[in-house]
Amino acid sequence: MRDSDPVARPGELLVALSGAGPEDARRVRPAARAGRAYPWEPIAGRLRMTISFGLARITEPAGIAAAMDAADKRPYEAKQGGRNRVHARRAVAPGKDQDCRCAVTGGPPRGIRSSAGHPTGGSGR
Repeated sequence: MRDSDPVARPGELLVALSGAGPEDARRVRPAARAGRAYPWEPIAGRLRMTISFGLARITEPAGIAAAMDAADKRPYEAKQGGRNRVHARRAVAPGKDQDCRCAVTGGPPRGIRSSAGHPTGGSGR
């Protein structure tokens, strides 16, 4: 592999927000917006990256396995409404869910450089 060869992992990632509530999860959205659909022109011309997020809350007695299963399904639900979305379900009563959707907008992460070494902008905060 050459230094100029990009390395990427297309697929899914898990972010666990320990001790976080719904408002804490909403505060993570700016980071989601920061990574949205920036051009990879130095690497692959007009290739664009999109991201869809699924949010799920770990509750008892359902536990971690149920939350991970729910979070795994949410990006697919978000993609049905279009790319670059966050999809979550908020429990409004036992056994009932209410959809909560919001579009993710914004530019590349601040202070991060692409694998081609070009700055994506920002102050790095």
